[in-house]
Amino acid sequence: MSSAENRLDELVRRQVEKMAQVWNDADCAMPHFNRSYSSAEKKQNEAILSEQLGWLINALESSNGNGARQEEIKREAGIRLKQAGKAIFELTDAQVDTMENEGIPAVSSQFFQAARQFDPAIATADIFQAGRNVWTMNYLQVLLDLPVRLSPSVFAYSMLYPVTDNYLDDAGISRDAKRAFNERFSCWLKGEGGRATNEHEGQVLELVRMIEGEYPRAMFPEVYECLMAIHGAQQKSLLQRADHGAQSAESLRIAIEKGGASVLADAILVAGRMPVWQMEIAFNYGVFAQFMDDQEDVASDLKQKAGSVFTEGARHGRLDATMNRLFSFSRTVLKDLQRFENARSRPLMELSLKGIDMLLIDACARTSRFYSRRYLRDLEEYFPFRFAYLAEIRKQVERKKPLLNRFMNGMTTAAAVKLPEWIPAMALD
Repeated sequence: MSSAENRLDELVRRQVEKMAQVWNDADCAMPHFNRSYSSAEKKQNEAILSEQLGWLINALESSNGNGARQEEIKREAGIRLKQAGKAIFELTDAQVDTMENEGIPAVSSQFFQAARQFDPAIATADIFQAGRNVWTMNYLQVLLDLPVRLSPSVFAYSMLYPVTDNYLDDAGISRDAKRAFNERFSCWLKGEGGRATNEHEGQVLELVRMIEGEYPRAMFPEVYECLMAIHGAQQKSLLQRADHGAQSAESLRIAIEKGGASVLADAILVAGRMPVWQMEIAFNYGVFAQFMDDQEDVASDLKQKAGSVFTEGARHGRLDATMNRLFSFSRTVLKDLQRFENARSRPLMELSLKGIDMLLIDACARTSRFYSRRYLRDLEEYFPFRFAYLAEIRKQVERKKPLLNRFMNGMTTAAAVKLPEWIPAMALD
């Protein structure tokens, strides 16, 4: 093992222990929120949201798929979305404009087209799932004062999740074949060579080669050390799910290592190399993101008997205290993002940090059966909508899902989007 690998392994071990301590020390009491909403304010916000959603559905239903009309709807929807954000969430012009100013929606469109070109059979849901990682990498590009772009490594790392996950989830592939694939995947990440044995493996190998094309191994060893770190963490997580036997402390550390290593890889893959303090903050942010995912997945994880701090809490009662711990944890960990603040990053950072509490409260509303009624009533006071209203809105959206999905697909495949120059060169060996 090289000295650089030793340094990265030590960083990961150190941050796992540090984040475990921060989690264990986090306050389980109801957190303080900066803003509450009266009944009158909630009704006003609900009227705004209902009006905007009603306008969008009516406009789409009357467009009959007309391309020019769809483009008009897209532009008008963007304007209305910004107006609603300013009115409901009290956002500034700089905050509502920052995503577009940084070119993040354009990168999302580029990614959608590149994913379709790479794998014409990929499911739209998988593209959007992978697109969440693209947004994280774009966010890091802004924090690190780098150009927001769809680089080969941003594309490849974001696509590795759906490509490998679909392969490992395929019931038609034996456990031995999956184990052999993981061994070959590990060799490719280490640069040890080896051939792909089928089309899926060919896709994985091609994605690794994209990263190698942008970051030569000899010049950027930390890139591949980080990729090996997240690969190792994912293997630990898979083993934990297979035996259902991880104890509480072990389950916590596995989640921390997996989440932290994932976003650490995001950061290294947009920067190539970075100082230790930035690596630590990226790791810590990934831990928070992992806990958010675990909260959202608590129902499915319980069904699959997978371990997490949220499934453990749910098996022993309500999740009120666990969720309070997450609020407290987020306040401790995310404040370090301010060390990246500059004139360019400030609006995007303000927008994201302002939305964290909203996202967490909304997640509780969507998984309400795991929380006490009193806890939900307390949280609802600090949310701009009534939970019952949001539940009804979600039913409306679900009924119109095919229509809205077609619109979203159209928004992300606009012909006017200029693709990066490297995309036409993509081809499987």
